[in-house]
Parts: sequence; C-alpha cells; structure tokens
Amino acid sequence: MLEEKIKNTNLLIKSNEIGPNWKGHFPNLSYHYRIDKDDQKSNLSKITNELTRDIWKWATIFYRIEYTRLQALKDKKLSSLFGSFTTLDIEYSHIVIRSLFDNLALLISATASKKRQLPDSYSDLSDYLNKKSLKFVELTNEPLYLLLKEYQIWFLSLKEIRDDIIHRNYNSMVFGNLEEDIYFWIKNRKDRNRIKETYPYYNFIRYNLHDVLSYSKYSGINFALTINLMEEISENIIEYSIKKKLSYNTGLSSEGFGTALIWMNKVI
Repeated sequence: MLEEKIKNTNLLIKSNEIGPNWKGHFPNLSYHYRIDKDDQKSNLSKITNELTRDIWKWATIFYRIEYTRLQALKDKKLSSLFGSFTTLDIEYSHIVIRSLFDNLALLISATASKKRQLPDSYSDLSDYLNKKSLKFVELTNEPLYLLLKEYQIWFLSLKEIRDDIIHRNYNSMVFGNLEEDIYFWIKNRKDRNRIKETYPYYNFIRYNLHDVLSYSKYSGINFALTINLMEEISENIIEYSIKKKLSYNTGLSSEGFGTALIWMNKVI
C-alpha cells in the first residue's frame, strides 16, 4: 500500500514555472465548488478552502523546517535554535493534521445523501464506521466506506499521537546530526516513545536501537497517505455526488510540496 501511495503522489505533484504543483481530483473539486453558485450555498466551497489552507499550512511547516536546518548547517550558532523551532513545528504539525481530517469529515457529511446525519469530527466518523457501517453506506456508498476503513489504523495512530501532545503532556525532542537528517521522538516523563507504540509504519522511520526516528521519512509517509486519501475521497464525491467529469486546468502550489516529495522519496 505505502509504496503505491508514494508513487501516486509523485505523479500528482509536478514542478512547473510556479513551483511544485498538485493537479488532481481534489484541486478540481475545490475549484468546482468555488465557481458553482448552487454548491456555494451549501458551504462546500468553504470546506474545501479550509482543506486547502490545512494542506498549505502543513507543507509550509515542512519548508520552514528544512530551510531552518540548512541555515543551521551554515551557522552552528543556529543549531540550538533549530532544535527549539523544530520541536514546536513538529507538535503544531499534528494539530494541523487533525484539523485537516476534521475538514474531510465535514466534506463527507456535506456530500452525503442526507445532510447533518454523519459526524463532523473525523474521529467520531471513524467510530461511526465501526458501529453503523450499514447506515454509513446507506448515506454515502460502499466504495467510500471501504476507502475510509483502509486508512483507519493509520489515522487512529496520528490521532493518538496528537492527543498525547495536547492532552497527556507528551513532548517532541529534536537532536542528532543535522547533516544526515532531522531526528526526533515524542515521549512523556515515563520515557515512553508514543510513536513506537502506535504508528503502523514505525519500522520505516526508525533510525537506531534507541528509538530515534527520522522526521523527514515520518512526514513523507504521512504526506503521501494524506494526499492519496484526499484524492480518493474527492474522486468518490465527483462520481457519486456531482456525477459528472471535472476537467478544470487548475492546481495547488506550494514550495513545501517540493520538500515533502524529497522527504517522501527517502522512504522507498
């Protein structure tokens, strides 16, 4: 699954004269809701705009971390600042990820056959899939149900890591040789590495026997899976809700996409 998602992301995001550019189902869907007057009334344009802001924020965090790392390599005095800045960025990135997922839940709820029937929290939606699978399929469709189940374990691992940071006093720490990579962990006072316990792709990001992790690979994996999930949900909405092909020549651009692709391709 993971290698396929990484290859798909490489096909979706290409560099052009304005930088790394994502062209696919989600940019088309977002543009469609922005120009369609009927759909604007149903708040769908606002939801896809918020999703665009979330993915842009996340990519900007990647770009800022990598830019700061390169500056720290030029000036050793900046290395301690790099650790402080990046620690905060790593923790904040999990808040952005959670916001993105909740906006995906809003999008799914808003495009269901009956409005306000599905949860507007992705965590609650994930629970709904387990408890009311038949009702979910009735309100949406079976391919969407199977799609969300495919990504469920990965989402729940990210949710747990985010909840640990926000609610359970877990903290990130950045250290190591900046010339090689960005190394980190997320632990609490009992010295438990939460990512080791929850993350399904832990072995891909593990650096050594002391539970030191590669942040670039961790982010690259999460970015690839998120882009694919957004694309597949958008494709499903286009097929089952809009019911017509969208072929706008539009895309989303961010320098951070370029950083994400570099990090992502370290994994395979």
